[in-house]
Amino acid sequence: MNLLAFLSDFHPVAVHFPIALLPTVALLALYQRLRPEAQLGSAIRSLLWLALLACVCAMLLGLGNRAFNGHGGEEVNSHAILGIATTVSVMLAAFLYQFPHWALLLTRGLVRVSGLALRIGWGVFRALWIIVRALLRFVLIPVRLLLWCSARLLPKVHAGLEVRRQAFALRAKQAAARIRYRLHTVIFEYLRPDGSLWWQNGALATSVVLVLATGLYGANLSHGEDHLTRNMPQALRTLLLEDQLSGSQLDQAYFEKEVQPVLRRSCVKCHGDQKQKKNLRLDSYAAVVGSGVVKYQNPEGSELLRRLLLPRDHTAAMPPLHKGRPLQADDITVVVHWLQGHSLESLVSQTGGLAPELKALARQLPAIDEKRLSELNTLEGLRVRRLVNNYDLLTVNLSHVAPIHIEAALNRLAPYAVNVLYLDASNLQLTATQWQRLSGFGNLQRLNLKSSNIGTAEIQYFKPLAQLQWLNLFSTGVALSVAEIRAMMPGLNNIYLSAAESES
Repeated sequence: MNLLAFLSDFHPVAVHFPIALLPTVALLALYQRLRPEAQLGSAIRSLLWLALLACVCAMLLGLGNRAFNGHGGEEVNSHAILGIATTVSVMLAAFLYQFPHWALLLTRGLVRVSGLALRIGWGVFRALWIIVRALLRFVLIPVRLLLWCSARLLPKVHAGLEVRRQAFALRAKQAAARIRYRLHTVIFEYLRPDGSLWWQNGALATSVVLVLATGLYGANLSHGEDHLTRNMPQALRTLLLEDQLSGSQLDQAYFEKEVQPVLRRSCVKCHGDQKQKKNLRLDSYAAVVGSGVVKYQNPEGSELLRRLLLPRDHTAAMPPLHKGRPLQADDITVVVHWLQGHSLESLVSQTGGLAPELKALARQLPAIDEKRLSELNTLEGLRVRRLVNNYDLLTVNLSHVAPIHIEAALNRLAPYAVNVLYLDASNLQLTATQWQRLSGFGNLQRLNLKSSNIGTAEIQYFKPLAQLQWLNLFSTGVALSVAEIRAMMPGLNNIYLSAAESES
């Protein structure tokens, strides 16, 4: 068993042989078609049998690699199916080139089957027509009576109509006969002396397409889905990938500065460049965004966050128990903050420092040492972290705090309310008094109230927040338009409302 597992690791080596051989055979077949005097038939047949042997070896090693190394998932299964289909197609091409008379047998079989299908189809059509005609004759009894009377009263008119009916029926029969003749002609065209080439070339072309598709799937698994675009020139990237990247480029800087170190410490060992368990890579921004496990401005719908928040002993938890460094509360907050769509662009300059006005603000705020910061995070669900290292500016996430702990969380945060610049209160169900307490965070710049129970009355409490620049009221009870909210809070740059509550 160990020997089989060892041999299966050579699958990436074996797959290169059919990838190289099949296009070579296709080029030789094309040259033979253009220059019949070249006499390359024996070389084509030999290379096809060699390609078949390489396909069988690569397929068996790939199946073994999947079984012994625990690889799975939709992409791995698609890769395996394509590999098996490629092997079958190459086998058919090899036999057709080795035994050309098989192509004639296949052609004759196709002719018989198609002829039988045409007869059956014509019989079904005639049966349906008989039924439809009977129904029409029954439904149109009044019209038939009228025609019978007209035939007696106006025999010349009736005779003219009858002539036209017979002419139409004759033309319809002639058209049906022409269609049947052309179908038979097209099918019997394959019985020409070079008819076997249609089968041979078709099987070979199918094999080349399948081996290229299989290789592309394999490259996606081993190098990531962005392996073709990773080093793409910027002009070409903008032309081809602008639509895909525009929605998430704003948070790339935050990912690379804050989120990537967290994933590198705990996740990249199993989901990096060397190993991609479950076909998932988390070692780069493009790999994470393209994996489908994260959703922009939707932490609750992101599979990555769901796995990170599972209990450590859960079978689907990430990182698994006894594998990788478990994420701390601060690490989870970093990921949540990123998934909410936040960016350091408004806080961090191009050189990596804070904007001067924020530096000045930080010097006036109460100091928070690491011990106090850790104490704030001991309450279940509360996530508090520094916005930037070495500065007492905080980002707070209350969205995972249980309702019975909300009051305790507000009490803990009260001494540092002026230190909070980013606040996530999404999904919370608070009382009017608790909403009023939240409005006491006087230096807030970003406020996420998505899917909370805040209403038009409670939003008035936040009117004095002069520093607020970003507000998310999606799926809330606030019945105000964007214009009304801007009039109430002139400093806002970004407002998010549900489609039903806003016309903007």
